[in-house]
Amino acid sequence: MNNQDEKRTLRRRRRRRFAGLTAFLLAVLSAVAVLCLAIFFKVQTIAVVGVHRYLDDDIIYVSGIQQEENILAIDTKASEEQIREAFPYVEEVKVVRMLPTTVEIRVPESVPALVVVGPAHSYTLLSASGRMIEQGSGVAREDLPLVVGADFSAFPAGSYGDETAEETLTTLRYMLEAMEDTGIQNINYIDVGDRLNTVLLYDNRVLLSMGSEKDLSGKLRRAMELLDNQLEENYVGRIDLSIQGRGYTERVDVDALMNEEYRENYFKYE
Repeated sequence: MNNQDEKRTLRRRRRRRFAGLTAFLLAVLSAVAVLCLAIFFKVQTIAVVGVHRYLDDDIIYVSGIQQEENILAIDTKASEEQIREAFPYVEEVKVVRMLPTTVEIRVPESVPALVVVGPAHSYTLLSASGRMIEQGSGVAREDLPLVVGADFSAFPAGSYGDETAEETLTTLRYMLEAMEDTGIQNINYIDVGDRLNTVLLYDNRVLLSMGSEKDLSGKLRRAMELLDNQLEENYVGRIDLSIQGRGYTERVDVDALMNEEYRENYFKYE
């Protein structure tokens, strides 16, 4: 064997030794990592933050997260979905690993934004995103705008309705956004019975015919401009805002034109 062959043989031996040593070190590191996970990353504390309507223990039970399980093995997405499905007032859930041993379940409650008046003295509490928070019976007493001309009583609490409710829910979301954008208050009800012309009752004395969903914020601003600057105080009647940029006023008997369900069960006669 010449000198060159000896050198090549030596290099191959060194490479094999290095590869063997590398494999051994990787095996040792893997074993150490597994040991650390087993010993140092076990769930010791499960904290629930933000919810008041439900018990912390119930939230934790439904999440499926258990003490002493490996914190990195938790399926956070599955836990979040299980909580959302089980608790109607919970709309947003975030399960957060706080290494080494704590899991925090952040559960802000859904806030009712509207009351949808249903048949036979029933009602549905609706969040701003369109989640059916609660189905109730009797006459709703929540201090929220009512929705008339729709019926969501068949949908289970916690759902977002189905395709039959989608158009109405979209209209209501747009209307809530416009109300927030303009800061308008004292809206007694939103009548969605006519899909081509949503009607609002303002301050129990002015009917606002909004027409389509186009530029709802602009239409509300036009209504408030008329009420604040051009019409007499405590004006009673109707304002037609269906034509963008316009506002046609008409003195009418608002009581006679109110939604019948509202007039019979919710309107406070003076």
